[in-house]
Amino acid sequence: MIDGDLRSAHGVRAGSTASPARRRPILAAAVVAACLTVFAGACSSSEDPPPPPESETGTTAPPEAEPSVLRIGIRPIDSLDPAEVVPTSQSAMVASDLLFDSLAAIDPDTGQVVPALAAAPVTDDASTVWTFALRGDARFSDGSPVTAADVKFSLERVAQKGSSSLAGVRLEIIAGYQEFLAGTTPDLSGVVGLDEHTVQITTRVPYAQLAQLLASPLYGIVPAASVESLGATFRDDPVGSGPYALASVDGPTRTLELASGSTATIDLIKLIEHASTEESFAAFEAGDLDWSIVPDAVTAEDAGKTGDYQAGPFAAELFFGINMANPSFADVRFRSAMVKAIDRSRLVTEIVASPTPLNGVVPPSVTTASEDPCGDLCSYDPDGARALVAQAFPAGNVPNVQIDFYADPGETDTTQQELAEAVRADLEAVGIPVTLAPKPFAEYRTFAVSGGAQVFSYGWVGVAPNPDAYLAPLFLSDSPDNVTGYSNPFVDLFIADARTGDPATRDARYHDVERLVMSNVPIVPLAELETRVVINRDLAGYAGRLDGTFAVERLTLPS
Repeated sequence: MIDGDLRSAHGVRAGSTASPARRRPILAAAVVAACLTVFAGACSSSEDPPPPPESETGTTAPPEAEPSVLRIGIRPIDSLDPAEVVPTSQSAMVASDLLFDSLAAIDPDTGQVVPALAAAPVTDDASTVWTFALRGDARFSDGSPVTAADVKFSLERVAQKGSSSLAGVRLEIIAGYQEFLAGTTPDLSGVVGLDEHTVQITTRVPYAQLAQLLASPLYGIVPAASVESLGATFRDDPVGSGPYALASVDGPTRTLELASGSTATIDLIKLIEHASTEESFAAFEAGDLDWSIVPDAVTAEDAGKTGDYQAGPFAAELFFGINMANPSFADVRFRSAMVKAIDRSRLVTEIVASPTPLNGVVPPSVTTASEDPCGDLCSYDPDGARALVAQAFPAGNVPNVQIDFYADPGETDTTQQELAEAVRADLEAVGIPVTLAPKPFAEYRTFAVSGGAQVFSYGWVGVAPNPDAYLAPLFLSDSPDNVTGYSNPFVDLFIADARTGDPATRDARYHDVERLVMSNVPIVPLAELETRVVINRDLAGYAGRLDGTFAVERLTLPS
């Protein structure tokens, strides 16, 4: 399931500092039809309906066309403020994407950057200075213009969240981030308004993927004046910069209307909250929704009986991390033995229920991902695993492996427990003793990144659809999200090189990085997750993105 905090599959997310070297985890339309007396039988009145209006020439005026309405079923979301969105909540990501635009956007077909609030950026040869020219007609939903000052304000309020936010910590690539976070400078010096409509962003190191990063809905641009005047109410009644504006709220239904200048064609969107995906899907089956997430228990065949079933990859992945600082795992042969011992294909198919096994770090759905970065090293081979264990520990005394995972009492989703038990059975079958160490989720999200875990369940979400969003945070030596303690100067060098140069060279270098990382076996890769939605068959032009959103400008409904 892709919604909420994804505790069933996406273990944790980057979090605030637990110690100087460690971070906490990341988990990580209410327009009601009135009683219209012009239609016979619409109300209980027995009076004859009035005659239709006539124009000055005596001809009957044509009736106004009914507005087109798209009804979207969502899980409850706490905030409409993009700075507070958790990227593992598909519902929140969809809502934010409808209400706010970022400087750029991602084409769902190619995964490449396209203009949004700004034209295509101009960068210097070193890929460190980026200039974004805002569209002259860019307006917020209250009619005020989008300015460079609003862009700076928006990025600074996300950056200020630091490592408590996945979006916040990714802005560490911008010059002056550390000083701003520490409070030694009053602003984020790497973001400057050259004039009212031009923003210049300087990165502390070359970073050719900046525009792709800033295309995420997590970096939706907000109006500084409205945020400051509305305070805490902005999260519930925001002034947006996107294709739709919040028009009204009626109980669980938020109605969005076309924003001025929007290129979308559907007049109204109703975001209707449901307590669970099961309830949302039932409402879709009853004909009360045009879009809903499909529950895990519903098959593709059953989902397709009442609508157009759409399954696609999501930017989240699941793996078991191996604590590289623990002496028990110092021998790469032992780490490799663990990977070979685990029947990952069975785990992915039967427990995680994902159609996309992970055989490295970068999910296969990322357009420039390597085909098979781990190769034979990750192949299921129990006999080979036994041989490696014997080579690593010829005198016996194989270390006991502790499998760390989360499990709350009374939790109905048993995915984590089932994964841990399956891993234990596979490891013990090749002579590796195992202890299971479940912890409540609230405790685990800190423990998993404390340095005390051994082999631990973990998940990651890439903010941008490129390899850097997975490799750099998880495996750069100085990254705050390097949860395995992995350190390799060649990986650091290759990532720095990959962040510059032409795309072909860049892609090849990231492939090198991933192969090098996997040759050291710091993780047991499991699966890339997916989104599963069902849509009204009359809804044309649906194109989903890797982050769970869709290109609303492409959608059309029959008139």
